[in-house]
Amino acid sequence: FLGEAGELLASQCRAILKSNRRNIAMVHEQDDNLDACEFARFFTTTPDDLIADDLYAEIALAFHEQPFRQVSYVLAAQKLGAVRGGRRRSRKVIAA
Repeated sequence: FLGEAGELLASQCRAILKSNRRNIAMVHEQDDNLDACEFARFFTTTPDDLIADDLYAEIALAFHEQPFRQVSYVLAAQKLGAVRGGRRRSRKVIAA
């Protein structure tokens, strides 16, 4: 995200990092048909303060192309709290 959308995203990330809740699930698109890019690019477009505050401390989940895309969806869902065949209590979503 660049421009206004990038600034909004950066301010939301700052609020989450400041709250010490660290509930940011990051995914990295791997499909060139869906505008994939090298991960190193994020370090040139992410504001320095977010990098210094360990935004990238946790490794991003790779969103692979088919036939592995479904696995990426499942891993992302698990990262967000999904459990196989079970029900979870709903979590509050905090908007910055």
